[in-house]
Amino acid sequence: MFVLSCRENFQTESINIEHSGTYQVPEIIAPKYREILFIHQEHEIIWYPLSNTMKIKIELYRKEYLIHTLSLETDNDGSYKWIVPAVNQSNMYKIKITDLKNRNNYIFSAYFTIRER
Repeated sequence: MFVLSCRENFQTESINIEHSGTYQVPEIIAPKYREILFIHQEHEIIWYPLSNTMKIKIELYRKEYLIHTLSLETDNDGSYKWIVPAVNQSNMYKIKITDLKNRNNYIFSAYFTIRER
């Protein structure tokens, strides 16, 4: 219950606010911070979906530089499987997921490592 008060009239009005479900802040869950991914191995990107969008773009970054587009368009369903490309070994990779309807709506993963096995 949420209570609003109007001091001018010295009256209190009660308003019931119902919550229709839980809201999860968009976030990339995997790959995790400092996780090691191996070149040419399959890996799954897992995220809490961006709200109000059906399609997203997924990209691989090294620091702030775009390295590879993993998918130009895929469903915003919380999961995407990919083969780790042959890139320079580094612990400064991250995934970017972008809403295709609103390019200003995007999230980044934590930094992770890509290396050869």
